[in-house]
Parts: sequence; structure tokens; C-alpha cells
Amino acid sequence: AKLDAVIMARYESYRTRREVGIMLDAVLDVGAPALPGRQRAEDRLGRLRRLQEALVRDRDLQKALINGLAEGVVLWDASGSAVLANDAALHLWGGLPEASGIRALLDGGTQGGRVERGGRCLGLNLRALPVGELLTLRDLTPEVELERRRSEVRRLVSHELKTPLASISGFSEVLQRFDLSPQELERVATLIRGESDRLIRMVTAFLDLDRLEAGAWEAERRTLDLVELVDRRITVLQAAAGGVTLRLESHGPLPLRGVPALLERVVDNLVGNALKHSPGDGTVTVRVRGDGSAAILEVRDHGPGIPPEAVEHLFERFYRVPGDPAPGSGLGLALVREIVRWHGGEVEAANAPGGGALFTVRLPGITGVAP
Repeated sequence: AKLDAVIMARYESYRTRREVGIMLDAVLDVGAPALPGRQRAEDRLGRLRRLQEALVRDRDLQKALINGLAEGVVLWDASGSAVLANDAALHLWGGLPEASGIRALLDGGTQGGRVERGGRCLGLNLRALPVGELLTLRDLTPEVELERRRSEVRRLVSHELKTPLASISGFSEVLQRFDLSPQELERVATLIRGESDRLIRMVTAFLDLDRLEAGAWEAERRTLDLVELVDRRITVLQAAAGGVTLRLESHGPLPLRGVPALLERVVDNLVGNALKHSPGDGTVTVRVRGDGSAAILEVRDHGPGIPPEAVEHLFERFYRVPGDPAPGSGLGLALVREIVRWHGGEVEAANAPGGGALFTVRLPGITGVAP
């Protein structure tokens, strides 16, 4: 309603000023001081020029205001001719919409609705006005996608959380109802601890994903050295790698802008995933290198590799490779993708030549800047 009022006020103001300009042109001599003929003509010309300049400035201001709106705006007069259409409307619709076509999409009459056009979900609102019809368009695609993702998360969470919670409840009942031996108590306690850790990892991943979507990490972005960060995390991860050897390959510092805590999660998840799928005496190679203006992180294991049908699903939330015995919640790689994209990069997975899986992260680097 406020937008309607603004549009109408601007339109009426413009129309009124046009009419005033025409009238002033006709009655300009009324009340004018007595001047010689030539001076009088020059005075009239100057007044008209100033009036024209004022009207042009007012028109340009109105046009700038309307074009500054994120919403699309189209105004048709009573005959159906477009009187006003801002840049957003032309961009969202892919051209100038017609009043009759909009009415047909909305089943006639003036009302609101949604339509799919050009890969976008557009919200339409068509209103009858004293001077014609006003259409406002909004790009609802981000809202629709966010709601779809939230619904998916709610559905998946309700499903995924049930399993560890049910396990913990069942094991707790065993402790309550039965007199167990020390060995049995230790086994049940270990199972409860494992399911509790799984819940903690899932909740932590959810919180990180939520903070990413809300932009809460932006204040923590800074210049860092990717090589130094990866080297530090490998030192920590090697202590829990068992017989698997972690090998880092890099050449000099590689600066970029990012959030250290988030990029550490990327390294931990990718290397941790490689460790889970490596033979006990195998090697996981982590390579950090520059490629033009990009910083590249590669993690390769020598495990069984990725089934071809699973490659395109690996980064989906809660996806787990069918038959994969390695423990996990199915959120680690999803979190990796969200973090990398938040940093303006991309991540991909593939089967490495000679066997094993290869994960490649490409991030925007900083050329010639010391961290």
C-alpha cells in the first residue's frame, strides 16, 4: 500500500507539473514587468528554460527513485499502455509485461499470486488504480529456496536424530533393568558415549551451517596463510591417525582471506574422511598449491574410491555412500561445501588415477600479499 501511494504521488506530481508547465507557457505574460520587446522575449525564454530544467530534474529524480527499487514496478494507464516500468521489472520479467497477460496469469481481476518465469519464482501483485493498473513484482526465489532447505533440514533432522536418541534410550534401559557384568557395563557405556558424540557432531554441524547462512562469521574473516593452517591441523590429526601417514606437499606461503576456524573444519573433515577410508598402513597426501589467483587444497587417499553413482551426492546433507562401513553423520562433507562456497570457492570429488578418492578445494587467493 505504501509503495502504491509513492507511485501514485510521483505519477500525479509529474502529470500536474506537466500541466502547470503548459499553462505557464500560455499565461507567462500575465503579471510580467513592462520591458522592451527584445528584453521581454529574452526574459520569457529564460523563464521557460528554467521551468523546463526544473521539470527535467524532477523527472530524472523520479526515474532514479523508481529504478532504485528492488521490486519491479509497472504502471499502465486506462487504455493498457505502459506509463512507467522500472529496470527491476524489465529484468525480472525479461521484458515489458502486458496488462492483459498479467491478468490472464492471475485468472483475471486484480490480485496477487506466484509464477515461475526464467528460472525464478516471482510474486505478482496487480492493483486497480484511478489512473489504470499497477503491477509490483518481487523475486521470491531466495525465500522459496530457503524455505525448501529449512523444510528439508527439519525432515532430515527429525529422521536422523531419532536413531542415536533411540539407541541411547535403549542402552539406558538396559543399564536400568539388568545387572550387567563389568565388561558388559563398559561395552554399553562405550556405545552410549559413541551415540552421544554422534549427536554432538550433528548439532555442532547444524549450528555452523545456520551461522553460515546467517552471515554470522563475516566479522572473523582475515588474511591468513593456508599452508600454515593446513600444516598446523595435520600435526594435530597425525596424532590420531593410527598407522596412516599424513604427508603435506606445499611450496611457500599461500595467503587468502578467510575465517581460520571454518577453514580448519574443512581440513579436519576432508582429512578425517580420508583417514576413515585408508588402509591401516596407507598414506593420505595433502597438497596445497597456487593456481593463478586461486589457492588449491587437495586431499587424496588410497582407499576403495567413490562409487560412480555416489559422486554427485557426496556433498548433500545426510548422504552416506550405501554399504560404506565408515562411521559418520553425513553432514561433514555438506558442511565443507557450505564453508567453501561461503568463502567464494568450490569443492569437488573424484576418483584419483591409480585408486582412491581425491577432493579438491579451490579458494580465491591473494596474489603478492603476505599473510
